[in-house]
Amino acid sequence: MDVIGKGRWRLEEWLVGAAIAPERILEFGSYHAIAACVAAGAGVAMMPLSVLESLAAKDQVTRHILPRDVARSRTHLVWRAPASPALDALLAIVGADSDREADGRGTRPPPP
Repeated sequence: MDVIGKGRWRLEEWLVGAAIAPERILEFGSYHAIAACVAAGAGVAMMPLSVLESLAAKDQVTRHILPRDVARSRTHLVWRAPASPALDALLAIVGADSDREADGRGTRPPPP
């Protein structure tokens, strides 16, 4: 079973480390399809808990906590200036100002 984006790479590396070789890898473009296949017994997947909680299949799958080295991931947020109220709200939620890169990138765009 596949996951979206880098999650697939993380899952494959984790399986290799556990000496598990998948018979095949399926690719899907939505978490809904991924969760439905897992619920049907077609494999395993890795996705954010917040996404799983929003899906109908959440009660039909078994959840496992990932090891810290597999679970941690940095997500980069980029935007086109000028800033908007929606962007400001998103940045407040994710705490963009609290985790800036050492070279100063990641700051809010200047006001218009």
